[in-house]
Amino acid sequence: MNKTDLTEELISLGVANITQTTEIIDEMWQILAKAIATEGVFIKGFGEFKIVLRKARVGRNSSTGARIEIPPKNVVTFKPGKWILDQIPSVDQ
Repeated sequence: MNKTDLTEELISLGVANITQTTEIIDEMWQILAKAIATEGVFIKGFGEFKIVLRKARVGRNSSTGARIEIPPKNVVTFKPGKWILDQIPSVDQ
């Protein structure tokens, strides 16, 4: 699902018209991005977004094989909640 699919799904539910729905989604992304950057976001049942520091490491250039230093950086992680995990069909082995 992408932003267009989400917009169309919300419109089909009668939440709002296309302009209002697009504005709501855009504002929601802004709110979530700010919250993730400052304190993280936890939505019970859905999951948790947070910033984690990825340590510096040594990598290799795949073309030349040369060693390269990869600097540390912050990355966003998502840990799904129970409700999300329950929506995923199990795989029988």
